[in-house]
Amino acid sequence: MVASQGQRFANEILPRALFADPLAFTRAIAGGEVSRVLAELWDQAADPAAAARIDGAGLAATLERRGHGHYVTSIVTPPPPRASGDPALIAIVGRGDGADKLSTVAYYVLELELDAEGAPSFRVVSRTDRARLAVWTDAPLPDPRWLTDYVFELYCGRIPTPSSGIPELPGWYWWYAFDGPAALRSLGTVKDEAACLDAVRAAPILLVPEIADAAESYESSAVAGRVRDLQRRLRMAPSWVWQALVQRLASNKLGSAPANNARAIALIAEARQRGALANAQAYGLEGTLRTNLAALGIDSGANRALAEELFAAARAAPDELDANLARGSAPPPPIPTEDPLWRPLFLDSSDLPNHVPAEHDDALSASEPAFAALGGMRAGFAAWTAHMSSPMVRVVDSRWVFRTARAADNFMRSGESFSDGLPRQQAPQFGDETLAFGEDGITGGIRAYVLAIRIGRVVARLRATEGGYAAASRQVLHSAMLHPLAARIVQRARQGLAAYWLAVAYPTNAVAALVHTPGHNVAQLLPAYPLLAHPELPSAVATLGDSYLPAARALASYQVQMRANRWQAYRQAMLALVRTLLATDMGDPLVNAAHAHEIVTELRFLDPDPVWLQLDEECRARG
Repeated sequence: MVASQGQRFANEILPRALFADPLAFTRAIAGGEVSRVLAELWDQAADPAAAARIDGAGLAATLERRGHGHYVTSIVTPPPPRASGDPALIAIVGRGDGADKLSTVAYYVLELELDAEGAPSFRVVSRTDRARLAVWTDAPLPDPRWLTDYVFELYCGRIPTPSSGIPELPGWYWWYAFDGPAALRSLGTVKDEAACLDAVRAAPILLVPEIADAAESYESSAVAGRVRDLQRRLRMAPSWVWQALVQRLASNKLGSAPANNARAIALIAEARQRGALANAQAYGLEGTLRTNLAALGIDSGANRALAEELFAAARAAPDELDANLARGSAPPPPIPTEDPLWRPLFLDSSDLPNHVPAEHDDALSASEPAFAALGGMRAGFAAWTAHMSSPMVRVVDSRWVFRTARAADNFMRSGESFSDGLPRQQAPQFGDETLAFGEDGITGGIRAYVLAIRIGRVVARLRATEGGYAAASRQVLHSAMLHPLAARIVQRARQGLAAYWLAVAYPTNAVAALVHTPGHNVAQLLPAYPLLAHPELPSAVATLGDSYLPAARALASYQVQMRANRWQAYRQAMLALVRTLLATDMGDPLVNAAHAHEIVTELRFLDPDPVWLQLDEECRARG
């Protein structure tokens, strides 16, 4: 395979020049002559047989002293990478000040790696001017600061620790993280606003400005112009367009989740300033993203407090929110949303201020037969550790998320071991069901306690172990220490359950119609808004705040009366609800189909109409 211009630059031309005279290179950076030097080296890397050379735009280098001035580091930024093996960043480390002395120079290349589907990852390669020395596959994202810290640890003979926080990523990164080529294919020939909406329905990432800039580098000025034209046309797009983009960013599994959420926050601010999003809509979306950042450990306290303020501000302007919803000329696009019953469920540093994260695994139950048999959606755990003198030296926080509450209940009763061999104990009831286990005197007097809790379709397990030096420090683990943590787990699960069904109902405007209809007349609204018949919606509406409680109570009361005393109305409502759940593009299709199937299963035995058998087959086909 022929090496690209970027690969020849990073692997041959630049290291040859550097190792020939390291001090001359760092002096060129300090003296402001590095642009000329790098441009000459880039031109030398061009293939003489190539029809056209790649533009060297973006070439740059920085210099920094580290380790009390005893070391110097330099980051060279090459043009955007185009293929696997191309350099994303280049790092140089040496001993000295870089002006009068420089020795023991090390050279590292952060290489882009693309899998078969074009998804990016990165690796660090250590080189000399002649050969490759070593490769590290746990490389950081292409943030210059992250790479500098990483290679300096390697240089000093230490194992680098994973970078944290929100990385500063180059514009081309978003091209690879969100499959820019596929997004451009969906663009097609855009001639009117309807075509624009169709394009972003297929690829919301087209609205991110970096995609247009990357298209300039990777495609052509003409293609970049088409992307910018689409972005200009959709400056005042319906609110669902921006919601789709936020969902795409927040649910992306590649790269840095904090960076994805932070980029979405910036885009929301731009859309709100231009008037494309009403204040209430923007505040609600940003509040969700701030909650995500808090759950990811990014300024947890500050982001959680800000999220609460944003949600309160959104609730204070419901009329504005409804007006913005009415502006949409089309329903929300069929984009799968991230189930809110995941990362926000886990405990974070605000809950365990004296502990540090130790492990995290999102594939905990892949091998559990009961979990798979019951249609489990996701499972994982997070482990926290503290000093050995702590009464809770290790806390393991586990979750299992199912499609329905019935499946979660069956999992609790399936014989899966939650106890770790500990005897059963009495405990206060948290959530819908709680099992408690514990015993003194385990392994030389070390205590351990377990709580297993079901909250709707979520099963949580909390295990705490006493520290080996706790007794010497007059610290004792007792079961009550787990109770405040259990209460927080239940609260977050309830909020997650509510957030899911509110997101499913949101595009239909059902909640807004309920809240603003005089007397909260559910009977009048139900034919137009079938989701009002969903039994989980009243509790979901109640989580929106005190001003929503009258509507939530009215909805819950009507659902109970309809089920008990108005058979025909109940039957028609359930039939419309099932069809709505099977047809909606919001939420997870498997979850929606499972809830629809529970309704159908009940009605099949109460109503002889063959429509229920047909719906049963459709639910099974989708589940």
